Amino acid sequence: MSRKLIFRSTFIAIVFSVIFNLYLNLEINSISSELNQLNLEIIELEREKQTTHVLYIENYSIQNIDLLSKNNAYTRLDIQQTSRDLFAPYKSMSENREATTVLGFGK
Repeated sequence: MSRKLIFRSTFIAIVFSVIFNLYLNLEINSISSELNQLNLEIIELEREKQTTHVLYIENYSIQNIDLLSKNNAYTRLDIQQTSRDLFAPYKSMSENREATTVLGFGK
């Protein structure tokens, strides 16, 4: 009787492992199909993003600034006044030219 019990338990274990593997494969396939569908949606959204970016560049590029200004009745201002006594930004105006130490680094 022990031999019969061992064969039955082995058969039941094999059947359960096969059924469990089939169930896991079905779940993996369903998740894979959902993932493929999401990837297709992402690709479609990226294409739409690129087309809107291209349309934005075409409409508001530097080449179209003159056209936009003419459509909105703007006029271009002429710059005639030039100032030659401008200082460089962030230049030290102190009389003594000591080396400045910033965060512990300096000469």
